[in-house]
Amino acid sequence: SLIRHRVPLPPESASITIMGDIKFQAASDHLHRGEDEAAARLFIEAAELGHVKAQCNASILFDTGRGVPQDPVRAALWAQRAADQGDSQAQFNLSTFYLHGRGVPKDLHSSRRWLRKAAHQGLPNAQVHFAAWLRTEGKQDEAIEWSERAAEAGLLEAQRGAASLRHARGDHHIAGRWLKLAADRGDAGAMGVLGGYYFTGRGVERDRERGIELMRSAAERGDEHSRADLVRALLELGRVAEAAEWAERRAAEGAAPGSSAGIADNNIFACVFCGKTENLKRCSRCRAAYFCSRECLERGWPAHKERCVRPQAPLVVDPHG
Repeated sequence: SLIRHRVPLPPESASITIMGDIKFQAASDHLHRGEDEAAARLFIEAAELGHVKAQCNASILFDTGRGVPQDPVRAALWAQRAADQGDSQAQFNLSTFYLHGRGVPKDLHSSRRWLRKAAHQGLPNAQVHFAAWLRTEGKQDEAIEWSERAAEAGLLEAQRGAASLRHARGDHHIAGRWLKLAADRGDAGAMGVLGGYYFTGRGVERDRERGIELMRSAAERGDEHSRADLVRALLELGRVAEAAEWAERRAAEGAAPGSSAGIADNNIFACVFCGKTENLKRCSRCRAAYFCSRECLERGWPAHKERCVRPQAPLVVDPHG
């Protein structure tokens, strides 16, 4: 007679893990095809099985209303579950929920705690925001360390931030290195500041024409500080007609009279309208621009709104990512 060997079944926990992976992969396939509702349903089912990446995605979907009705409370709940399992993206997202009181009571202590956890796990977005938090507390050395960690990972915002922090410390050669990296990626603000560096010979070998070229490129991309500095630089070179043309363009587009961060003091952490570097508040929507007052926000909003886009956490489609 035949000997029948019974194939052992995997333990229940392993079966749940396998099923979670299957549902997660199916959800990712639906997402790639633009089938958001089907993707959301499967992500949520995988999340309920404890799949950490699915929990993070479920949070993002409920936060943005993609494939499901928008629900900040459920978004925060799923972020909390994934964060408790150690997912760095979920920890960062949960930090923003606590920061803004979205889906949970506003709690700056909890926001900072989760942000710190995500930063220590190496998430560049968390590191650059943690650096900004440290900067507001006057902890410049720590802020530089965390900003440069994120900058080394290639995060553009961190490269700009690291340049600004190094500039404030007088470390112009290091600031110039970060500015070059950001400028090479097409960042207008970094181009303009780097142009000022070349024009004055600060942190780089002096090259006034290269400085003018960079400031002009930044100005053509709409960077207001660069336009102001370009006018000053052109006047210094005696190119009055060219300077007048740029000054007229600034006036026609509603720039504050005489506003300029100045080549010597240009700071990426500055009011995008008037150039002041004190009493700054970050735009609550895009989290990239700064304003020093309600008046500057209102006057600068028509130009800023075209670039003001709320950053969204990326959905994870690789279960092992």
